[in-house]
Amino acid sequence: MKRLLSVPLILALMACQSETASLHHGETRLESAVRPTAASGAPFNLSFGSAEVETFDDASGMVRVHYTADGNSAHQVPVADADSSGVPDYVELVGESVAWAYEEQVNGLGFRAPLSDASTSGNGGDGRYDVYLLDFGAFNYGSDGMLGTDACYEGDGGIHQCITYMLIENDFAQYGYPNIETAVKILASHEFFHAIQNAYDENQDETWSEGSAMWAEEEIYPEQTDFEGATYAYMSKTDRSLDEPLGLSFSYGTGIWAKFLGEYFERDIIRKIWESCQNGSHGYADPTYLEAIDATLNPAYDSSLTQAFFEFGRWNLFTGSRADSSQSYAQGSAYAEVALYKTALSLPLLLDTWTQYLSTQYLRVGLNGVNSIDVMLQSEHADKELSIYAAQANGSLEKLTTLKAEA
Repeated sequence: MKRLLSVPLILALMACQSETASLHHGETRLESAVRPTAASGAPFNLSFGSAEVETFDDASGMVRVHYTADGNSAHQVPVADADSSGVPDYVELVGESVAWAYEEQVNGLGFRAPLSDASTSGNGGDGRYDVYLLDFGAFNYGSDGMLGTDACYEGDGGIHQCITYMLIENDFAQYGYPNIETAVKILASHEFFHAIQNAYDENQDETWSEGSAMWAEEEIYPEQTDFEGATYAYMSKTDRSLDEPLGLSFSYGTGIWAKFLGEYFERDIIRKIWESCQNGSHGYADPTYLEAIDATLNPAYDSSLTQAFFEFGRWNLFTGSRADSSQSYAQGSAYAEVALYKTALSLPLLLDTWTQYLSTQYLRVGLNGVNSIDVMLQSEHADKELSIYAAQANGSLEKLTTLKAEA
C-alpha cells in the first residue's frame, strides 16, 4: 500500500489472531491436604515443625493467622507488641491487611469470596480464611508468598474450583521493600486475588492469573509502586505473544493488559472475564482466558479480542516520556516506556522478523525528505494479519493499514 507522509514517524506493527498456544500453569501451587501446621509432610518443607503455633483471629471474623513466636524456629515472627495486646504487631498487621483485601476485592470490586474450608478436615480450626507466616528467605525459595490448595472440585456444568490458603513471609527481612506495611499489603492484595481466582477457575494461563492479580493489587492499593515497576517486563518485550510467559516477571508485567481493559472499557470487565473463564461458559468446555475475553467483549461491549488488542498497542505507545492521558492510561507517565524494536535512519527498510500473534513491534523510521512509502508483507503463513500504525512527531497516531498475508 502507499500512504503520503511528511514527518518522521514510528511504525507500530501489531500481529493478531485468536488462536492460543498451549496453556501454561501459574506459579508454584501447593496441592496438598497437609498444611504447614503439620509436624511433617508439608510441601517444600514449609512447615512449622515442632515449634509452637499460635493463631490470631482478625476482628472482621474473616481471617485467621497462624504463626510462631518460638525463638528457636526460623519461622519466628517479629515479637514486638506495642499495643500490649498479647499478639505481635506484625501478626495483627497481616490479619488486618488480608481482611482489608477481602473487603476491597469482594465487597468493593464485587468478586466472589474464596471457597470456604469449613467442611474440610485440617482446615485451620474453622471456616475463616487461613494465612500462615513462614520464612521463605531461609529456604531460598525466591518468593515471599504463595497460595496453597487443599482440594479442587468439579461443580455443576464442569466448573473447576479450589479451596485455598495463603502463605506469607514471616518478617520480610532483606526483601527490599520500602517498609513492612507496604510489603504486607502488596502480598495480601496480590495473593488474596489468587484465592478469588480459584473460586472461578483454577486453571488459567499464568499471564492472566498473575497479570490480573497485579491489576487487583493496583486497584485497591495504588500507593504502591510494585505495579508500575512490573510494567517494564512487558513493555520491553511487546514482540512476545501476550499469553506466552517468559518467567514470572513477564507475567507480572502483563498486568498492564488488565489495566488497559479496565480503563478502556470499565473496571467491572475484569470480574466479567473471570466469570467467563469458568468451565462451560459461552459454550466452551474449558475456556482459555483469551477465549473468555473475546466472549465477554462480543457482543456486550461491541468489541473483540482482536479489536481490543489493536487499541492496547496504541495505548502502550503513550507511556513513559510519551505519556498522554487524553489518549491512553491515566497514569501512563509512571509506566515503563514501550521499547522501540528497531530504528531505521533511512529508507528502504527491510525487516526480517518473526512476528508472533498478539504481539506488537515499534519501529522508528527517519523519512529524510521522502513523502511516501510502500509497505509490503511477505509471510509463509496465509491469513495472518499485520496492522501498521504511524505515530507522527506531534504524538498523533493514525492507522495506515491492516495487511493480510497470502499463501
